Amino acid sequence: MTRTSPFNLGAIPNIPAIDAPTGLASIRPAAQDGLIYSLPVNLLDCIERYAPDFFSADELDQELAIADFCRRFYSMAFYEPTHKLPFHRFIQLLSPPEPIRTSCNAVAMNQSIRLDEAETRHSQTILDDVQNRRLAYLGWLLHNSAFLDEKQALQHQYSELVVAISQFPTYPAQHFVKGLHFAHGLRCDGNILTSFADDFDAFFLKWQIGGLATWDIPRPSNANIGGQASLCRFVPDQMAPTVRLPRTLRLSARARLETLIRSAVPEHLGDWESVQENSHPLRLSYGRWSRLFQLAFYRDIVLSRNYSDRMNRQVGRLDQAFSEFFGDVDVQAIRKLRSTQSYLLRQSGIQLV
Repeated sequence: MTRTSPFNLGAIPNIPAIDAPTGLASIRPAAQDGLIYSLPVNLLDCIERYAPDFFSADELDQELAIADFCRRFYSMAFYEPTHKLPFHRFIQLLSPPEPIRTSCNAVAMNQSIRLDEAETRHSQTILDDVQNRRLAYLGWLLHNSAFLDEKQALQHQYSELVVAISQFPTYPAQHFVKGLHFAHGLRCDGNILTSFADDFDAFFLKWQIGGLATWDIPRPSNANIGGQASLCRFVPDQMAPTVRLPRTLRLSARARLETLIRSAVPEHLGDWESVQENSHPLRLSYGRWSRLFQLAFYRDIVLSRNYSDRMNRQVGRLDQAFSEFFGDVDVQAIRKLRSTQSYLLRQSGIQLV
């Protein structure tokens, strides 16, 4: 007897598929679910240099095609088109979108949001630093057993609904669900949509994230970094106080602005607070956590899932490849990082996929 899904999503816009690399499932086992993660071209070059027999010729060509395809859309992954969804969905996370000057000045009719070159360079420096710290937080989350257990529980309970709507909720999930209801006529049995939104919102708020990019990777929350007031529409502040001042007003030193924008950190985020205070017991800085995120994603998710049959015998060569990818002078740096990662995973009771 065929089970009928309780979820019914309305019509999807008729958007033509974008030409993409073909034959992915035949080369990449993890492509069977339609999700295709990419690897950076420079990392692929490093692997080819230090582990020339890691990929077959066909596999390397396919990896380079995937990397080039995703790079065109500033994306870390995409989904293969299906009959239900005949157009590609891209996951933009690791690479920021176009520089702020291009993004803002693209709105030609609104001169108020145009930035001069000095403002652009300064803003881009801040954005790059914010991006690095956001990735660092993702690295911390991917090595936190409580976070991973709660995410796994959501996946177990709502994976069918996520498949039905073909996307992950973003914060606030209540608004996300209402949008699906009005735009696509989503219908579900009982009160599952209410519990879906409530559970995801509680999860997002607890861990201070803006959503999930995939079941593997959370989306870090954005920051309202100031600048011209019109920029706020591009960087919405989701979960924290927002401070805006006109140019005619400056707060005195006695105002202690940090007390206005900082709040008490809950116990489950205490270890991350020690990173922000530069007092982590393992001396793990933002830069180290950012690398741990990239190592966990590129090595332990993308490579291990798709090429598990050769990972163990290529450990040393992959260390050399990642060492050059990270710009290290000595391969010992990446070995120490993997040792730190192993310790963190043992402490949290996490097993790699």
